[in-house]
Amino acid sequence: MDTLFFGQKNKFKEEEIPKAVCHENIHLKAIDLYCITCNCAVCSKCIKNHAIHAADVQDVDELFDESVKSSNKITDKLGSMVNGKESEKKRIQDYFKAKVESKHQQETDRVSSHFRHLHDVLHQKEVELQSNLNKARDTNSESFTNSNVQIDQDIAQANEILGELEKLSKSLVDKIPKQIDRELKCKLLNQHVKSNKILSNQSSSSSSSLALSTATNTNSTLGENLIKLTEYGFREPALSIDTVLSYMEIKNSDKLFKNVFIYGNAAFQKLDLATKKLETIELKNETKFTTTHGIFKSIVATHDRIFIFKRTQYLEYDPKNGTWAMGSFADSYNGGDWQSVEYDGNEYIYLFGGCIESTNHRDINRFNTRTKTLDVEYSQTRIPIRFQTTCIAEGKHIYTIGGVKQTNTDKEAILERFDIRSKELTKIRDFEKDGYIDITSMCYIKVQHAIYMINREHQFFRYDLKQDKITKLAQAYTGLQQFYTRLSFDQDNTIYCISKDSVSEYNISKNTWTKLSVPKFHAYDLYVFGTKMRFPTALEAFKSVVYIVMPITCTLYVMDDDRLDNLIKRYKFVVYPPEAQTHEEFARMEQEFFDAREKRRALEKQQQQQQQNK
Repeated sequence: MDTLFFGQKNKFKEEEIPKAVCHENIHLKAIDLYCITCNCAVCSKCIKNHAIHAADVQDVDELFDESVKSSNKITDKLGSMVNGKESEKKRIQDYFKAKVESKHQQETDRVSSHFRHLHDVLHQKEVELQSNLNKARDTNSESFTNSNVQIDQDIAQANEILGELEKLSKSLVDKIPKQIDRELKCKLLNQHVKSNKILSNQSSSSSSSLALSTATNTNSTLGENLIKLTEYGFREPALSIDTVLSYMEIKNSDKLFKNVFIYGNAAFQKLDLATKKLETIELKNETKFTTTHGIFKSIVATHDRIFIFKRTQYLEYDPKNGTWAMGSFADSYNGGDWQSVEYDGNEYIYLFGGCIESTNHRDINRFNTRTKTLDVEYSQTRIPIRFQTTCIAEGKHIYTIGGVKQTNTDKEAILERFDIRSKELTKIRDFEKDGYIDITSMCYIKVQHAIYMINREHQFFRYDLKQDKITKLAQAYTGLQQFYTRLSFDQDNTIYCISKDSVSEYNISKNTWTKLSVPKFHAYDLYVFGTKMRFPTALEAFKSVVYIVMPITCTLYVMDDDRLDNLIKRYKFVVYPPEAQTHEEFARMEQEFFDAREKRRALEKQQQQQQQNK
């Protein structure tokens, strides 16, 4: 029976099995020890070479007896392992056959069927177009033949008149007018009238032809205008062959975007777009900002991470391990709140604008996702701006639109293209002239070279970058007007629209929207705007936030109940329209809110200063 030894080396060739003597160092002593770590025989002289792991050097006979006792168990385990591996191999083969081979055959058949159909319809279209051209040629040929027949008739009639006139002329030779009889006079008059009619018709045709030629300012000859011909030509399709071919590709059918992550003060959630399940994720190591105010457009996903930027810091989330890490920028650079961020698909995240202590700035910064360093003032926006809408196009351009200028009343609807290599910023179009303002989100579709956009009134449209053309599409949904909307293209035929409280999907080919039945999101720090809003009792509807509607500004403020503890005690609930309270009471509440906000900001600034001093 073979004896198996298991140490660090569990695979060795037959020549590695030790001999009866310690032949490696030629000590020529009987083997009485065996090193499990080195998997070799040891004699009393060479044992010093194994002093580091002396605990693994054991008596050969004792080790052999133990191995014999355990050999049956080892054999059983190996047998079970072999059977398990055989079963695993069979499962892998079946899975490969079902997942790859059958799918490969299915897609191969689809490609063949598609192109057979394409060949058929192309041939059918070719025959149809050629038939139409032949009909057009026959119609023009008929006009040509009729024209020639008419010309031949005119020539024959003119020659006949000329012949008659010649005969009559001969009969009039040497005759004075009084000697010409009435019959001859009538014959001459008859031919004279015929001649005038023919000449009159020809003169009329020549005049109209000349007028037509002059009016149309062409070089058409008299003959070209006498015959009515229609010119036909082949109109090529609007889409080039290259564009049509670009729609056909072999690609990974797995969805690029599978999950929506929702981040807020009180919870962190993940929505699976395939199963429509909403999962609350535990916030490990409790790393978070002191406030989530102004981070909505500062959240971005790379291939394997989620980054959130705020002021002098950033949060990094690893979905695989479920861990958070917080980093700070060098020299305590402060990008402020309401920054707009976009990932280029490779190594960098670009941060556009922001607001520092109620003042916008123009910085475009570049964050390296590998080294975690920030290129400050990599470029600049056209004007000081915050809360812009951004989207990446083909990894080399970032399109920006909208945002808030220094005052909320200013409308900003200019689409610009930022070249991430040359840093050049190019104006594309001002959509305010087209009636589209407050663009809340957009996404780029490569095969169409178009951007799909939605605004806070839920108007949804496509902008063709090549043709500079707007196409109005089906409206996404109706409800409260809101800035907090995100569009996400799944790289196939669907655009997801994620709003504050719902998820809808848009079928690009059918131009239809479907509202998904998904669990209700946690209530986050969001703003909703509108003039006809009515909410149930705040504390009954929402456990962790309080909604306060300011009737003057028509703004719905959403704040943590911790921050408004005093207001909760004072006002047990707040509804809109304010039937129970007066406008003066709401005005006082509004003032208390702004006072509390200023105190909170001052405290945060003081804490940051203390951290810098440390």
